[in-house]
Amino acid sequence: MFERENDFAIEVKNTVELTGSEKQIAWAKDLVQKFAFTATTSTFKSTQFEEAKDFVAWVVKNHTSAKWWIDNRDKGYRFYDNLVEDWEDEMEG
Repeated sequence: MFERENDFAIEVKNTVELTGSEKQIAWAKDLVQKFAFTATTSTFKSTQFEEAKDFVAWVVKNHTSAKWWIDNRDKGYRFYDNLVEDWEDEMEG
């Protein structure tokens, strides 16, 4: 059902460049994949797939520390809403 979203999440995981220890990076890449999938299936409507991809690219570009991904892994939807708001503000500015 979510084939394009899953493919995109795997692509993001495989191409993201993170800093940290080898173990942190491996763990964070899994978190990035989960984030990309969630953003494209839950945060945005299915009709907004391209917009969701842009959002994911922005978050990944602005958060390259594996530690950031690990520290924020359990923040929940309000945290993601705040990220969306930050992204929208930057896109408008």
